[in-house]
Amino acid sequence: EAKEERFFVIADVEKGQDTNVEWIQLTGVRKFIDRRASLSSSENVTESLKEALPKPKEMSGAIIRLVVDYPREWDSLIDESALRKYTADAFEFHFVKRPQIESRVRIDEGQVVSSLSPLDLLGQYFDAAKVSNADELQQLARDIMSEDLSES
Repeated sequence: EAKEERFFVIADVEKGQDTNVEWIQLTGVRKFIDRRASLSSSENVTESLKEALPKPKEMSGAIIRLVVDYPREWDSLIDESALRKYTADAFEFHFVKRPQIESRVRIDEGQVVSSLSPLDLLGQYFDAAKVSNADELQQLARDIMSEDLSES
């Protein structure tokens, strides 16, 4: 869409005659700028999105679309009003948010959640969340739980 040329068609249709079709290219149309961003860090989210957009001078009078893919839990970190202020000189700004939802953890068939120990559940959570230091955290949790049991 953004890079396509734009035309309109004039068709002369008369009964019993060949149809005459004329394609006329539109000139001087508004600039359409289409950008896409994928957030990989939860730090400086709005600034990262501003960097994905053209400079304000380039957006003047243009139609802008920004499509953003991001983890759903970062939704509150996006300052949409700041982005709209940044794109104020654009003729129109379309902000398309595409939150990515992590897949759910599946337990083995026939296994009941209540049959899993807290450490097993924590291990499954770490796997689903793709925690990089899961082994260290699992050991720390094991130590804390064993201390808690020895105090009782």
